[in-house]
Amino acid sequence: MGNKLESRNKSISEVFGLSSFSQKDQKKDEIYGDMLLLQDAEGPSAMKQKTVTDEMKINRLRQWQSIMLRDKCPNLIRLLKYHDMNDENLCATSFVIYSRWEYLENNLASEIQLRSCSGHLFREHEVFTLIQEVVTGMEFLQSNNKPHRQLSSSNILIDSAGVYKLVDPNFFEVVPNLA
Repeated sequence: MGNKLESRNKSISEVFGLSSFSQKDQKKDEIYGDMLLLQDAEGPSAMKQKTVTDEMKINRLRQWQSIMLRDKCPNLIRLLKYHDMNDENLCATSFVIYSRWEYLENNLASEIQLRSCSGHLFREHEVFTLIQEVVTGMEFLQSNNKPHRQLSSSNILIDSAGVYKLVDPNFFEVVPNLA
């Protein structure tokens, strides 16, 4: 059994190129939940793991992951890589899903708090951009029949270029034990 787990971790490590990351830390994040935080030259990313036993659910997840990889919406958190594998037990088959996501620390809630403390309020064009980018992200989700279940200022992330990106904590689940 230990060899099977070591073999799985080795293959996931190879699939995601985990040896190329300069830093790997287990972390619990308010939005991402439990994750493996990875750091490389391109910046930080979050590695997630989810186990699914329902075959219909795994097919829906595969479909959603392929949409996220194929049709990149600039106003949604980016899925960087996805891999799933069968995990056959004595009684049932489950599927283990590994995904690597763009990791952003800044969110709209903290930006609002920072600006209200400093007296530097949002300008009209900044509010317009915020609304436009949130609507673009919501439109993408709606057009793919994927409702956003927890839209709030803490689930609107801001990248280093100032682009607003939606994240739904339901995109993520449990962290892989690969460190």
